[in-house]
Order: sequence, then C-alpha cells, then structure tokens
Amino acid sequence: MFSFGGGGIPDFYRDAPLVIHNAGFDIKFINAELARVSRPPIPLARAIDTIEIAKRKIPGARYSLDELCKRFGVDLSARAKHGALLDADLTAQIYLELIGGRQRGLALAPAEIVAEGAEPALSRARQRPEKLSPRISESEIAAHLAFIAKELGVTRSGT
Repeated sequence: MFSFGGGGIPDFYRDAPLVIHNAGFDIKFINAELARVSRPPIPLARAIDTIEIAKRKIPGARYSLDELCKRFGVDLSARAKHGALLDADLTAQIYLELIGGRQRGLALAPAEIVAEGAEPALSRARQRPEKLSPRISESEIAAHLAFIAKELGVTRSGT
C-alpha cells in the first residue's frame, strides 16, 4: 500500500489531521502497512473520527457510513459496493455535515430541517434605496455564477 516510490502517502499527509470514519479500526490497518515498509505508526490521536463526532451530535442513532449518509441526504447512488475512494469522499461529506459546514441548496437551516425536506421560514429582506457598487471583479462574479450553476443547477436566467 505504501511501498511505491517517492515516499508515498506518509509524505503526502505529513502531520495533517486525518478525518476517518471508524478511526480505531482503520488506523490499525494503516499502521500495519506502515510497519511493513519501516515507517513510524500514526497515533490514534491524529485521527478525527466521524463516528465519535456523530455519537456526540446524534446520540442513539446508527453510525454506519450508509446510515449517516441517509440521515444527511448524502447521495449513495454510486455506492454499489465498498470502495476506499468513494468511502473517503462520503466520509468528507459526512464530516462537513457533522460540523455544520455544508447545507444542500444554500438553505441555511438546521441540518435536521434540510434532511427532512421541510422548508425553512423565509422573510423578505429590506431593499436598499440605492444599490452598492460592486466590490468584486467580473471574473469573481463569473466564478460565483459557475459555482451556483454547479451546486444548484441554476443559471442567471433562473433555470
């Protein structure tokens, strides 16, 4: 696993924290591979375990990766079988949900409301008498519109 040239994965992650779903289990396998190539083990304390975060945030729930994905509305359609790369992507999405960093559709509502499909109450914002001059460049505006189109499937015309 880590025996390919150029230092491999340990040189890639260096001393960064590692977000892992079920870290106690995975760290044992990672450290066994590191031992095979005479590399130092990773201390469990370096891992950010999404199961442990889920236990604190949603006590009594099921904590499998599939169950957490379903709870937070994370797409599982590509998951025909267990695969490390897909699981890493799903773990990243679950981690963001658990720390409150991502919400589908920019709804800015509590995760439970968004996951259940309820519409948050909206109020109309007051309009300025005169628009402010833009503080961002045309290229930043274009990048923002591209992001919105990708995330929400909405173009400037509203479709």
